[in-house]
Amino acid sequence: MADAVDKCSEIANEGLATSVLIFEEIKRRVGTSKDDDVVNVPVRELKRLRKAAVKVNKAISRLCKASFDTETRLTMELQLLRQVMRRDVIDREANRARVFQKLKNYHDQKPQAGTTATENNVDRAVWAVATTEAAINNLAPPGCSLVQGSSILHALENDF
Repeated sequence: MADAVDKCSEIANEGLATSVLIFEEIKRRVGTSKDDDVVNVPVRELKRLRKAAVKVNKAISRLCKASFDTETRLTMELQLLRQVMRRDVIDREANRARVFQKLKNYHDQKPQAGTTATENNVDRAVWAVATTEAAINNLAPPGCSLVQGSSILHALENDF
């Protein structure tokens, strides 16, 4: 990314320097002339100004191309990140479905009449974990975070 920024800066500086050359030459030629005055410019000066104008146009074209290339690359990266996030959500939902299916199978397989205290404790623990997970997901659904968890903890630590 830094190479692209350096390249764009170099191209922009080249274009600006050439446009300054054109401006200064025209400023020197026009000087204090009035609007209706005729200014004589030698053909070799006009050719030099034309070459400078071509350089400016090429620099602007390269700058635009570099900008479009960067925008295209960033758009592709954004699409890839969105696809990864969608896959993560699907995986999370699939894991949740598997856990609930296992809980259902466990509940269906155990004998209803003679349940032991250990089974009741396991059932309560599993139910508590499931409700806690659901509550956490409702409070803070997973999503894109621009700040890492350690940064958040460090900021909170400094607040107290």
